This record gives sequence, structure tokens and C-alpha cells, in this order.
Amino acid sequence: MKISHELDSLCDELQRRDVGRCGAVSWQGKHRWFGKVDLAGRFGPPPQTRVEAVIAELGWAPAENGDANTFEHAGMRLSLYLHVGSVHAIHVTTRI
Repeated sequence: MKISHELDSLCDELQRRDVGRCGAVSWQGKHRWFGKVDLAGRFGPPPQTRVEAVIAELGWAPAENGDANTFEHAGMRLSLYLHVGSVHAIHVTTRI
């Protein structure tokens, strides 16, 4: 499962850089795979800028649709779920 590998890589890198602890799950829907990463920083959810820096270094690029909180990589779409500049969760989807 490609999405599981991407989620694990993202979590490993976020933890290695001390951006935040995370747990990842993925599941298969009818037409696509879904993944979710829940984040927890040392003092609350990690700042958006720190998470985006890790995402960019892992090869994710801003989505062509122009949404500032959505990124694309290898046929997958990643969305940040934010509240007051902090990332609470990351969702990833891909076609089957």
C-alpha cells in the first residue's frame, strides 16, 4: 500500500525533526485510499510553517487547484486541517 508508506515516512520525519508526535491510519474506500495523521506537539498542535517545511522536503508540492492548505505528490493529495495557524491533522487520499 503506497499510501501507508507515505504516511509512515511523513510521521517518521515529523518526529525526527521534533515537529510533533503522530499516529497514522489508512483505509480503502470504494474508489480511493484514505489516510489520516493526527498530530500532537510538545505544547499543543505544531505550527503550520514547521509542518509545511517537512512536507516540502518530502517532495509534496502545492496543489494546482490553488488551495493553500493542499499539496500533491505521486498521485496523492494531502490536506492540512488547521486551527489558528496550527496543524491538528493531515489527510491524504489517492485513487485505487
